[in-house]
Amino acid sequence: MHPDKRRLRATTHRAELGRSDDTSGWHLYAVAGALNMRGASGMFNSYQMDHAKGLMIVDCSDADVDEPDLKDPRCLRAVLKNLGSELRVEGVVLNHHREKHYGRRTLKALREVISLSSLHDQLAGQEPLPNFPGLARKEIQVRCGACQFNPASLFVRLKELLLGDLPQIDFPAFSAEFAARARELERHRYKGCQHCTARTVADLSFLLSEVESFADKILAPGQGRK
Repeated sequence: MHPDKRRLRATTHRAELGRSDDTSGWHLYAVAGALNMRGASGMFNSYQMDHAKGLMIVDCSDADVDEPDLKDPRCLRAVLKNLGSELRVEGVVLNHHREKHYGRRTLKALREVISLSSLHDQLAGQEPLPNFPGLARKEIQVRCGACQFNPASLFVRLKELLLGDLPQIDFPAFSAEFAARARELERHRYKGCQHCTARTVADLSFLLSEVESFADKILAPGQGRK
């Protein structure tokens, strides 16, 4: 099924993300912001694992407040940077003058957003599949590099629209861009692009299903779907 023929469920809402079930009441949109930021600095690079309790203890002693919080981008970057390198993390402790604990529900939220961001990155990392036997390699590279459907530009753009508009996860912007690119892709009939466009159609369909699933998990009660 061509991706623009599918119903864009749940992506018509700009998410006003609800509170997690942790007592911290931390919001998911803070994670989305951290995904677009470059690595942690200073003491925020430092963490320890309490393997007996499954706790990642992050040093947030450079934080500007006594009680650290995942709303601090530096604390959040440190958690995101190191979360994937530890297999059995069941909670996070931000350590400063006071400690702040986050449990499994917050970790689940972190991993959901990281997973969706990683999917965009994986799709963006694919090489084009041109088939222009009469053209020189350099000419093919120039043509593919300028193509709006090149994975390196298409999926980076979609990720930026979905996760780059703080303080919200922007489903409407993603939905509009997705629909526009899908319509244009259907009109893209160049014979030498057939393999590439067929893969892109499949990738867009899969990405859409993942975004819809993600939206179902994070839209606050009462926002519903259209």
